Amino acid sequence: METTRIYTNGISLFTLENYDKTAGVCHPLNITLHSEVSKLTARAMHERGQLHYVFGIGDRKELSGVALNRKMKLENFEIS
Repeated sequence: METTRIYTNGISLFTLENYDKTAGVCHPLNITLHSEVSKLTARAMHERGQLHYVFGIGDRKELSGVALNRKMKLENFEIS
């Protein structure tokens, strides 16, 4: 079964679609692996607004300590 890795910045839950499992974690920025769930569970969490899909590669400090939402504009990341 395929799983989705969910990260947290202490405020929001999100995926890092363009990062592998360990590359997404950054302890100095408080970005940690929260859990791994099935694709179906991740889709349900996304529909309820509990999970944000984050696409792109860049400085993850843009994601550190902010409450993510789908209307946000970040320099290196796209949130859906």
